Amino acid sequence: MIPGKLLARRFYYDSEEKRALGPGGPPSMSSDGFSGSWSGWYEKLVWKMSYILDGGWDHRRINNKKEMEEHDSHKERIDYIMKHYPGKFADSVLSDWQKVRENLSGKEVGSVDLEYREIGAKRIETVRQVFAIKEINSHVASRRSFWKHHETTENIANTFYQNHIPAVCALKINQHFVNKCLDSFYIVYPY
Repeated sequence: MIPGKLLARRFYYDSEEKRALGPGGPPSMSSDGFSGSWSGWYEKLVWKMSYILDGGWDHRRINNKKEMEEHDSHKERIDYIMKHYPGKFADSVLSDWQKVRENLSGKEVGSVDLEYREIGAKRIETVRQVFAIKEINSHVASRRSFWKHHETTENIANTFYQNHIPAVCALKINQHFVNKCLDSFYIVYPY
């Protein structure tokens, strides 16, 4: 048994006692010169908007360009409702239509969001390069000042190199010249 509330279905009527789509909305079976009744159009529109807003992206692929074209094809009817049936119903339909349009428009992504596109090229470049890897002697690595000493030394070498003074410079990996792997410390140089 599933508990829940049983509510009466609401019906709306216009001033001529014809069933309407909502309070102040167009008569359900009328078309106002459009092809198809308001109720048929609205039922399909609500289904499509719900599908897009309630996770259509998660369930299957959506061609947002195609969906946007279809969505924009409803603009004429939306404008007609706003002009000829103003009120809460029209405002609600317009608001929902705009939310779907925003959803289909997506968001602009910055360069940070697109960095993944360059990862493959960087990996290929890395594989093509040859490196000299220097393992720091464990006796040296046990000294308290070794890390700071080696980082400073490599920063100086990089400063020389940037000022066109011949120097062999280590590569920064994860923001450091000295990197730990398992129980050893390493410095990587281009070869």
